[in-house]
Order: sequence, then structure tokens, then C-alpha cells
Amino acid sequence: NVGISKLVLQINPKALVNTLDKVGFGRETALHFPGERTGYVPHPYTWAPFALATLSFGYGLNVTALQLAQAYAAIANHGMQYPLTLLKQDKAPSDGEQVMPPAVADQILQMLRTVIEEGGTGLKARVAGYAIAGKTGTSRKSIDGRYVNQYIGLFAGIIPADHPQFVMVVMIDHPRKKYYGGEVAAPVFSEVMRQAVYLFTIPANPNNKL
Repeated sequence: NVGISKLVLQINPKALVNTLDKVGFGRETALHFPGERTGYVPHPYTWAPFALATLSFGYGLNVTALQLAQAYAAIANHGMQYPLTLLKQDKAPSDGEQVMPPAVADQILQMLRTVIEEGGTGLKARVAGYAIAGKTGTSRKSIDGRYVNQYIGLFAGIIPADHPQFVMVVMIDHPRKKYYGGEVAAPVFSEVMRQAVYLFTIPANPNNKL
């Protein structure tokens, strides 16, 4: 949090809000599913340095799990984002948008792989034989405009990290005992993805010993 705060305070606030907008935060996806919410991203001209710093590590805005999954899908796809759909498609859509430079997306993907390595917070997201990229998240809940003593534990991940096929976001609302994302959400990702890669016969990487 300290590191990303220092970085974001050295750049134009518009750069941050443009990135959040490009990946889809603050607006509905193209899914058009009934009841979908836009979430909330504050206007950049209202950000004091403290608000900008906290926004950089996830406070002061509101996003849906679907929006987060859409953003991670762009990272997994070299920065290219395609419209979401509930329908199985036989070929890749042609109306994608480059929402971040490919090199940047690939660098982020490599950074996210370290979260699953020894010393990272996402060890419980591991799936034997597969490289995974992801991020744990733990945040206080906001109720009626105030942060309360309740939490959301989250894990967003990509598998296989060396040739991405799936993105999944697990969000645990108000876990009762442990509440860190690496403890409550990462194990769910591991179990579901373990079954998914088997069901869809996604080949493992023989060089990955995890």
C-alpha cells in the first residue's frame, strides 16, 4: 500500500482514472444482465492526496466481481478486452479493445504470479501442476457511507498463467472467523479451478512442480 501510494502521487490523477475507466470500472459491462450495477469511481478533480493514495490500493471506489473479472481477463489477454457474454462462442470476437499496452499487461501478469509463490499471500490458491497468477484482497465493508468492522475477502486469479484460459473472482462477503482473502477466498479458487482444468482438459505445464 505504501509503495503504490508513493507511485500514484507522482503521476497525473487523470492517468489513474483513465486506466480504471478503460478496464470497465464505474460503468456497466456489455453483458446487459438484469440487476447489474455500475459500481462507483469518484471524479478525479475531487481527490485530495489522501483520497488518491487510498484509491490506489482499492479504497474509495466500488466495483462488482464481474467488473474485476473483466479487468483480469484483459491482463490475461495481453491487454485486449472483449465484450462479455453468457453464450459459448466457437471463435474469438473481432470487436476487442486494447485497454492497456501488451507489454504492461504481460508485466502485471508476471507480477501476479509471485503472489502464488513462497512468501506470497495466495499460496492456498495453488492447483497442482498449473502456474497461477492472482491477487488476494481484504477490505472493510462500507455500509451507509461508513466503513464498518466487517470484511470482504477476495481472490482474483488466472490459470494457467503461462497460457491463460480461465479467469475467476471469488468474493466472500463478511466471513465470520478468518477474513483475509488468502485464507477464505483462495481455497475456493483452488478447488473450483482444479475441477475446471480437469473438466475442460487444460494441459498442465510439466515444468511446474506446484
